[in-house]
Amino acid sequence: MGKVMMSMEGLAQQANYSSKEIKKYFEKREGERIAGLAILQSFEGVDHRYVDYFEQVLKLMNKPLSPYEHYRTLEMLKVMWPYLTPTDQERLWSAVVF
Repeated sequence: MGKVMMSMEGLAQQANYSSKEIKKYFEKREGERIAGLAILQSFEGVDHRYVDYFEQVLKLMNKPLSPYEHYRTLEMLKVMWPYLTPTDQERLWSAVVF
């Protein structure tokens, strides 16, 4: 799965996905949801763009389809953390700690 993730990140850097296209990935099956996470991770150097997908990634964290998807989601949220508003940081903290 890690190799697939890296491959998808490379492909995503070449493509120019719209926000709407990326969000659609999060509505699909596990593999496509993981692909959506890989696309977000390809935004190297523009971390502030991650926060546009906070709601979708938080939803994945709360209802993962596999342990691997859960792990990748938590990794993405860790990257998002410094760019979240204090309110969203509190929401994430509450979701993780419950």
